[in-house]
Amino acid sequence: MGGKSQPAPDYTPMQQIGREQLDFAKQQYAEMAPLARQVAAQQMAAQQQQMRQAQDYYDYQQQTFRPLEQGLVRDAERFNTEDYREGVAREAAAAAGRAFGTTQAASQRNDLIPRTTEKGWRVKLLQPQAERSVQLKLLLNGLKRLWG
Repeated sequence: MGGKSQPAPDYTPMQQIGREQLDFAKQQYAEMAPLARQVAAQQMAAQQQQMRQAQDYYDYQQQTFRPLEQGLVRDAERFNTEDYREGVAREAAAAAGRAFGTTQAASQRNDLIPRTTEKGWRVKLLQPQAERSVQLKLLLNGLKRLWG
């Protein structure tokens, strides 16, 4: 049963190739290590610069836009409150009062045409061009006050 086995192969040439490969790798490392260190140092410096820039921009965002955003939120929260509705109603009432005053002032000028209604009432109507002028002024004044 136990016959003779083959002799072990001679790996001496492969051993030589392995040593040559190891020597070549050591030579490559020695030649490339200074460049690799330089590249790594440059990458670290670039990363540190980017971090400083990012922090600067973050601080700018926080100081510039955060207060604006908070103001928008406060306005939005205030928008649908009773106080806001009352304020808008006061502005509308004031605009209506101003419009009435403007109409009264126009009626005191000679822009009116006397008319009698079907019920016999005597009324004075604005002439067409004066009426349009007053309406336009009222509209513009109201818009300026509400949104100006």
